[in-house]
Amino acid sequence: MDIGNIKAVAFDLDGTICVGNQVARGALELVGQLKESGIQVLCCTNSSTALWSEILGKLLLYGSRMEPRGA
Repeated sequence: MDIGNIKAVAFDLDGTICVGNQVARGALELVGQLKESGIQVLCCTNSSTALWSEILGKLLLYGSRMEPRGA
C-alpha cells in the first residue's frame, strides 16, 4: 500500500489506542511512527465515562506526546 499521499489518520481512542485502562500494545509506537513520517494523528472518543483531560493524562502517562486541539 502506498501511504505517500496520506496527510492524516484518525483513531477512535476506545478499543484502538486504549483498551480498558491500558494503552493497546504497539499503539504509541504506531502513533510515533506516523508523526515522524509527517502524518497528522487525530484521536476522538465518544466516551461519557471520562473527561478529555483524564484520557489525555492517561496517554501522557504511558508515553504519548499527543496534544489537545479543539473541543
